[in-house]
Parts: sequence; structure tokens; C-alpha cells
Amino acid sequence: MVVTKTLLTFVNNIMNKTIAQQLNIKDFPFEIKDKNGNQIYIEDSSGYWYKSEYDQNGNRIYYENSKGYIIDNRPKVS
Repeated sequence: MVVTKTLLTFVNNIMNKTIAQQLNIKDFPFEIKDKNGNQIYIEDSSGYWYKSEYDQNGNRIYYENSKGYIIDNRPKVS
């Protein structure tokens, strides 16, 4: 497979954008909720974001923010 400079630039630009930037969102805060109403992603107008994952009981088991802070309490898979 030949990877061109154009393709690498395109992928790099996407990977460096937040979800709201990729979707060209202008109204903040931008939120995404799961089917249970849990807030799984939020982003403000400055580009700060955090995402969360929840277990079947609604307990937050994962948290990550745009500054690189992570709390991971997901069950370990063997």
C-alpha cells in the first residue's frame, strides 16, 4: 500500500481535531449522551473535552479528558 503525503496530512488533521471541530459544531457546550441518558462526551468552546463510559448499573467506569487525565476502572479482560 502506498501512503501519500496528502493522505497522511488528511489523517493527521482529523486526528488533531475534537469531535465538535470535525462536525463543525458552533453551539456549546456540545454533549453526547448514551441511550440511558449518561453524558458520555462533552466539549466546550475552548476545545476542552471529556468522555466517560458507564457500566450496566450507571456507574462511571472510565474517564478521560483533553489534558490527558485518565481514570480507568473498567473490568480487565483476560
